[in-house]
Amino acid sequence: KRPRVVPLPPQLKEVLDEWRAHLVKSQQKGLEAGWCFPSRTGGLRWSSSMTKPMRRCLKAAKISKRVSVQGLRRSAEDVLRRLGVAGPVAEALMGHNKRMRSRYSTVADHEVATVGLRIVEAIGLSETNVGDRVGDQASEKENAQ
Repeated sequence: KRPRVVPLPPQLKEVLDEWRAHLVKSQQKGLEAGWCFPSRTGGLRWSSSMTKPMRRCLKAAKISKRVSVQGLRRSAEDVLRRLGVAGPVAEALMGHNKRMRSRYSTVADHEVATVGLRIVEAIGLSETNVGDRVGDQASEKENAQ
């Protein structure tokens, strides 16, 4: 698999640079492979290794809802879509193709309603002239008969 490139805000890069310096100083196994968060043996961590730290974070934030790493990924997908991030860019960030992105994406009712309003505006309809247009079309039909 091709490595994924993910943009980092400067603040996060600074934290990761400090972490990397700590790993180098402690001669952590896995550095030669380029891992950012190697396991104790120098390999990759299991996804379950996120469970305990996430529980601690949720407890500290007083969040009682069940949250999973996969749930966070789905939330990130939804945020990218709501921000209007173009498909190919979102796919590169998430490491998903179009099919997988649609599987992870959740469309809220208010988003659908908002699009409906945007369509009405785009085609030049407003609340005042919709009734007029319907009335005009009915009159045209009556006059044609």
